Amino acid sequence: MKITIIGHAGCGKSWLSGRIAKKLGVPHLHLDQIWMEVGGHLPENRSDEAKERVRQEVLKKADAFTNQDSWVSDGWYNGAVQKIIAVKADQIIFIDIPLWKRVLNHLIRSCNRKDRHAQLSFWDDLKFTKQLIVRTKKWQPYFDDFLQMHVSKVVVLKSRKEIGEYIKVLESDA
Repeated sequence: MKITIIGHAGCGKSWLSGRIAKKLGVPHLHLDQIWMEVGGHLPENRSDEAKERVRQEVLKKADAFTNQDSWVSDGWYNGAVQKIIAVKADQIIFIDIPLWKRVLNHLIRSCNRKDRHAQLSFWDDLKFTKQLIVRTKKWQPYFDDFLQMHVSKVVVLKSRKEIGEYIKVLESDA
């Protein structure tokens, strides 16, 4: 099984993908982690040229990872990266949790530092709250187009209850 999980920041992509990977015993690709590993978060990588270099590194690593027989990936990072992943995926899960719940999730997660990237400070996490809101408005049309292009593979989960039900079905099928 090849599953990619997408959604806006704070919706629970990483949590769900980790659970699925563990249940199915398959490798897990976390796009945010690759972005961090190649230095996408560093100030010196903010020029257009550096951003493109980072994009290409993430794309290369994601493409190589998704050549395996089974996997779970999470993250959006960049439409070009996700397009390559989606073509190879058997299923695309879109977590569509309301904005207010995602903001709350992010704030709780920011205070629970053990679950966060070591490269980011608490203040970086808090500043990201504004970006979470801005990105939601900016990226929704891209998500809508992307999901329409892959409609036959898409599963939309709109609540924690639906996510829980999805996991139960997955566990009963495994």
